[in-house]
Amino acid sequence: MDSMMLFAFWVVLGVGLILAEVFVPGGVLGTLGGGALILAIVSAFSVFGPEGGVLALLLIVCLVGVVLFIGVRLFPKSPAGRRLSLKRNGADFKVMDVAGDLLGQTGQAVTDLRPGGIALFAGRRVDVVADGQWIPKDSAVVIVTARGSHVTVRPASPPAGGAA
Repeated sequence: MDSMMLFAFWVVLGVGLILAEVFVPGGVLGTLGGGALILAIVSAFSVFGPEGGVLALLLIVCLVGVVLFIGVRLFPKSPAGRRLSLKRNGADFKVMDVAGDLLGQTGQAVTDLRPGGIALFAGRRVDVVADGQWIPKDSAVVIVTARGSHVTVRPASPPAGGAA
C-alpha cells in the first residue's frame, strides 16, 4: 500500500471509529479513532512534507469538527437516533409519591437494610432507607417519613405484652 493510500485509510478509519462511538459508548472506539487520526497526521508529514502535514492536520481537525456537528444535528432525526432518544420531554417526569398511601404502614424488609434496601408494603416493593441502624432481612419495618421517592423506615416495635 503506498503512502497516500495509507494516509486515506487512517483518516477514514479514524472518522469512522469516532462516529461509531455514538453507538458503542465507553470511550474505546473514540480513543482508537483519535489514535488513527494521529497516525494519519504523522503519515501526512511523511507523504506531503512539513507544509502539507500542517495543512493535513488543519483539514483533519476541521473534518472531525464538521462530521461531529453534522452527526449531532442529524443523528437525533435518524431512525437509530429516534430509537435511542426520549419520545417526550423528560421535564414532565415525576417520581412515585408514596407519602400519601404508605406513611405509617408496617411491612417487611426484603433485603438487609444497610441502610438502604427494599421492603414490601401492601404487596408493593419500595426502595427504603433505615433510620439510623441496620435492619436485617425479613424484619418488620414501619414507614416513619416519606417525601417523594425517599422513604425512611424503622424497625416495627413488637406487640405490647410480648410473646409467651
